[in-house]
Amino acid sequence: MKKTAPDIVHAHNIFSAQLAHEMHLPMIYDDHEYWSMMRKAELEGWVRDSLHSPPRVLHHLIRRYGGWLWKRWESRVIPDVPTITVCEETAKAHSERGGRIVLVVPNLPSEKEVREITPPNKKDAPLAAVTIGNDFTTPMRIRDSRFLLPIFASASFGQLTVIGDRALDSCTNVRSVKSMPHLAMLRELSNYHVGIIGWKPHWFHTFCNPNKAYEYMQTGLVPVVPSTLTPVLRMCDGFAKAFSNYDELTQLLRAFTANLDEVNESRTKIYAFSRSALVWERYEERILEAYARVSRT
Repeated sequence: MKKTAPDIVHAHNIFSAQLAHEMHLPMIYDDHEYWSMMRKAELEGWVRDSLHSPPRVLHHLIRRYGGWLWKRWESRVIPDVPTITVCEETAKAHSERGGRIVLVVPNLPSEKEVREITPPNKKDAPLAAVTIGNDFTTPMRIRDSRFLLPIFASASFGQLTVIGDRALDSCTNVRSVKSMPHLAMLRELSNYHVGIIGWKPHWFHTFCNPNKAYEYMQTGLVPVVPSTLTPVLRMCDGFAKAFSNYDELTQLLRAFTANLDEVNESRTKIYAFSRSALVWERYEERILEAYARVSRT
């Protein structure tokens, strides 16, 4: 980096941010994960887990040390440099920890991607649901989707399609699509009624703003998300449906199945809303602002 002498370093995680900060390079910190808080959430109940598996004690202690270190790095970097993050809640937390310049740039599809997506057509029964990601075979405490598959396996909701989990095999009422090119995936999403983020509700979701919710919206799907995912619920402007437990999710799926005409009507409205409200270009000026502020720090 010294040899390159960059005009600006766009540090996309806390590790590269700390390195650039130590080298006194002009930089912005692009915080997509809120690293220290994510580690805190992942380590909930670590003492209990260690008692069940004593060989993992050292593993948990190392991870705790990592979380402490990341928090220390954040306390050094964020007050000194312009910081970009994905939602208002994380921006507020960073500001309270001394951040002087904290800007929100959500994870949204670009206008170029959006142009590739055709308007949704009316889709008849049965209910077609889809979810993106590998949250089934590589579970995290904050992205726990384990109970979504049994819901479809044990009830008559049509089929759930899972895109992007290479280790998941198809099973009863669940079709697993291992992988798919991004634009092809966006076109594929148009073939469903609802897009699900099936995470078990968790307090850390207040600091999450996953782009899959907006890919669902841009393709005319009704997004179904945990009630703790407040940044998504706010940005979806009333179109998203929330569940606070899996019984509520089951009831939502039953309601969709019984009212597919209303679901199809909602899909058309969601597609129209997303064209202008949920594109990355609406926020790109904030990145340019962050770059401009670097030159004055």
